[in-house]
Amino acid sequence: MLCLWREGHYELVAGEHMESHRGWITTAMKPWSSGDPRAPPFIPVLPGFAINTLFYAAILWLVIPGPFALRRLIRRKRGHCIKCGYDLRHADHEACPECGAVCGPAAAASC
Repeated sequence: MLCLWREGHYELVAGEHMESHRGWITTAMKPWSSGDPRAPPFIPVLPGFAINTLFYAAILWLVIPGPFALRRLIRRKRGHCIKCGYDLRHADHEACPECGAVCGPAAAASC
């Protein structure tokens, strides 16, 4: 979605230029054409900025912590410790004997 904008006026008059601008940064780069200087926009469009932020944050959550959450879910379903993966199916421990995490069968509801 559109999240930044600019507006401006740029004219070349007899080799000199006149400019008035709002919402963009002037640069020393040459214009693409006589009416469009290369200037990046910097005024935010709040709805687009918010939607883009939420969208890309969700993608980053899927890429970074998502696999770790999936691994814990798989370990829990298999009856293993969610911290270290130790097999707890036949253990009556409240804590994992390997790492000490409280995720045994007796404490499965709290994990």
